[in-house]
Amino acid sequence: SVVILDSRIEENGSLLGETAATLGAALDRPFTARIERSVFARNLGGGLETISGIVAEVIDTHIVDNGRTGLLNVARLTMTGGSISGNSSGLFNGTTALLDGVNISENGLTGDAISGLVPGGGISNSGKLTIQGSSLNGNRANFGGGAILNSEGGILRVLNSTLSDNQAVGGSDGTGSPGFTRSGGGAIFNRSGDVEVVNSTLSRNTASVRGGAIASYRG
Repeated sequence: SVVILDSRIEENGSLLGETAATLGAALDRPFTARIERSVFARNLGGGLETISGIVAEVIDTHIVDNGRTGLLNVARLTMTGGSISGNSSGLFNGTTALLDGVNISENGLTGDAISGLVPGGGISNSGKLTIQGSSLNGNRANFGGGAILNSEGGILRVLNSTLSDNQAVGGSDGTGSPGFTRSGGGAIFNRSGDVEVVNSTLSRNTASVRGGAIASYRG
């Protein structure tokens, strides 16, 4: 098992350059991991990656200002408290995750930028994801879902949470037609998945094409 307590993992990179940039921490192979009251910041390749059968518990930890993805999960993840903010993209979930009381803010595109492919500025989900008692604010994407992109096969539940001031920007979807699949869903874009939103507030979200709050395509 791995335990990380009251620690800072920051400004790490790779001697091979940006194309081989390493994450702040990568946890691989079947075991358990507990990360508590720590900070993952300004790591060139991203903040934290949990893969290959890990059971990870992340508590009151802040994942901020990392290059690439702040938190990449293809394991079993529970994150309680803390934040994911200011990363090139916030969270990618490909397996199972629970976010409870997490602040996910200001991830994705920055400033006036619309170039570069950023799907789901705050979260990109293709697994089973439950978000409860959390806030997703000020995230920005140009490939659907300013706050959350729920991809094919993804199961997304949003409970007792707030999604506000998120943006889905962009233009054509690559077919010459208006970019519905590219820039819809200021808060949530559902692409061939399942979404349930319960007792939550979606406010002041915007999209360039359709669905200022929620857009669904073949879902």
